[in-house]
Amino acid sequence: VYVMTDFTGSYYKFWREHPALRPYIETGQLDFAIFDAVDGDTIQLVNSNVLISKVNPTKNPICAVANYLFDTLRNDIFQIEGGHLNEGLMAVGSSRASEPDPNDPEIISHLSNEYIYQPTTGDYYSKESVTEDCVHLERILEWYKDSFSDLDAALPGASILMPLGAIRAIRR
Repeated sequence: VYVMTDFTGSYYKFWREHPALRPYIETGQLDFAIFDAVDGDTIQLVNSNVLISKVNPTKNPICAVANYLFDTLRNDIFQIEGGHLNEGLMAVGSSRASEPDPNDPEIISHLSNEYIYQPTTGDYYSKESVTEDCVHLERILEWYKDSFSDLDAALPGASILMPLGAIRAIRR
């Protein structure tokens, strides 16, 4: 059985009504589910009503095609500068004072990103609710901090992108 999933139900309706998928749906070869790749613990198949979970796993291995998934999940950005670890914060804003229609696709042409960095500590991930990653993530940050703290002060610091959402999705 092939299962097509997404985070929201809007694609499910499109897929279910698509004529090219109809033969696979009717023969039970294709099913659908809404699934949160980072925080979801179960996959409830819509057509067959089968629940996939740790206590009710599939009989066969799962093969995932995650087209455009990992680049949409949470990433944390850090910077090492002068031997200090800084957390990156990003704000997205419009060049206009106000947007008359926030659903207008043209709004994207008015958006820009602004990054600021503020000092943080090596125990940055200790406040996370998913604790199994904390020790490893903090060790990675410490390694980067140690590795880039010895750079010549005239050189710019290092930026680190921590793919937190992808790490959690892969483990699930």
